Amino acid sequence: MNQPMNVGGWVFLLLALFGVFLIPAPASPETQREKNDLWIRTALESVMEKDGHLNLNRIEVSSRNGIVKLDGTVYTGEEKGLAELIAMQIPGVRGVENDMRVIPPLDQDIATEKQARATLIENPLLDIEQLRVRAADGTVTLLGIVDRNRERHLADRLVSMLPDVRKVVDKMETLRPA
Repeated sequence: MNQPMNVGGWVFLLLALFGVFLIPAPASPETQREKNDLWIRTALESVMEKDGHLNLNRIEVSSRNGIVKLDGTVYTGEEKGLAELIAMQIPGVRGVENDMRVIPPLDQDIATEKQARATLIENPLLDIEQLRVRAADGTVTLLGIVDRNRERHLADRLVSMLPDVRKVVDKMETLRPA
């Protein structure tokens, strides 16, 4: 006499029959390379951002088969070399094509922006990982996110004391106001 199958048996049978369709096929070598290149690019951009000495708004990063290509502009040869050095430290990078152009700051706005960024980076009380600095005609705009209001006020104060800064516009957001 046939006994009806219990629920556990049905689940096992269904998984056995349809499990084949649920198991993803192994990624093709091309798909795996694309994933690796995406990981390399994302990791490199993250490390460059955390370093704080490079302006990612002016740098374009791409990766193909583990070869990183750097494009864009930097202010100094040191910045160009730093970008390449950081890229070579990322796991999976097989080489770097550094096509960035060095364009020294020609006007006061760029120099002020760079000086403000350096001042904020040098202060150990500030975590400027998510801050951006813009300068125009002696006005420096601070954008991004800080953890607390005291960091916000400190950033404002430090930048306002720079010699060529006439005004600071605070467009920062605070995660924890207290």
